[in-house]
Amino acid sequence: MKPLPLPLAATASTAVLLAACGSPTASAPEPPPGDTVTVQAANGEVEVAVTDEGIWALDVYTALNLAAVGAAPDHAARIHDGQGAREEIAAAAGAEIVGGHDPEAVADAAPSLIVGLDHPEHRSLLGLLEAIAPVVLIDEGTEVDELMEVIGAVTGRSAEAAEVADRFGAEASALAARIEEAGRTGRTVSVLQEYPPVFYAYDGGTQFAALLERVGLERPEAQSARSEWGFTEVSEERLEDHRADVVIALVDDVYGEGRSVLDNPMLDTSGAVTAEAEFSGWYNGDVLSAWWVLHDLQAVLIDGEATAGLADTPALWAETGGR
Repeated sequence: MKPLPLPLAATASTAVLLAACGSPTASAPEPPPGDTVTVQAANGEVEVAVTDEGIWALDVYTALNLAAVGAAPDHAARIHDGQGAREEIAAAAGAEIVGGHDPEAVADAAPSLIVGLDHPEHRSLLGLLEAIAPVVLIDEGTEVDELMEVIGAVTGRSAEAAEVADRFGAEASALAARIEEAGRTGRTVSVLQEYPPVFYAYDGGTQFAALLERVGLERPEAQSARSEWGFTEVSEERLEDHRADVVIALVDDVYGEGRSVLDNPMLDTSGAVTAEAEFSGWYNGDVLSAWWVLHDLQAVLIDGEATAGLADTPALWAETGGR
């Protein structure tokens, strides 16, 4: 079955887990005495006892966000194949990588806090997980500043989180200045992907959409909206609506069925700057992806060099200042 271009594609195992575990019969335990904080999460306002220990990450992307502030989770779930480099980073930071979502395993681990990206599979397990510990879900399109604010608040590492955000902000500002100097400010950037016979256009619901604007770039009208998951399916005949000054074709090195939309004759790229970029580098809600996009924009718009590949993951992580 063709995978959807969504890092956390829902699996059929969700229904099995729900059936096996049943509905929760008790509410989450009261937080222990100490500092507490209420954060606005994708699943509403959540009150948690501030902690940088005993955390369960629902995905490896969140594990990296936690590791970036020095609060690596005890466990991180593997829910998407092909993230070996990210898993190695998380494991080196102290996280045990576990397979898939198993509420019973989460309960056995007795975490003090559960954090993850907002995704249908996580939502479907929310009741079960909330009976174990407070759950904080974060929208995948959240910008780095807000992302780090939430991570810093729940872990008590706001200073470290601000340092990560400031480091990123400084580099984004520097890139914006270089783009302006190169005369490229205001150029439109179209981001597309092809999974034969399906085409996807990425819009304002992605983390990188705000980043493109942050460095002085714009989106074509057809990609200016904000969809729930940051992409919409388009027909081959409508690819012409997605022409732009710069066209980024996301390619998937994990699932070989993905191919470059730049090869499609229905997409007019005459006069445009074009490049292929790694899908798992751009479309993910972690600080690593944010730095990945900065790197690729510098490569494509300023240096005329190749974009980053999966083998570059450790070097890009080092640039984030991740702990």
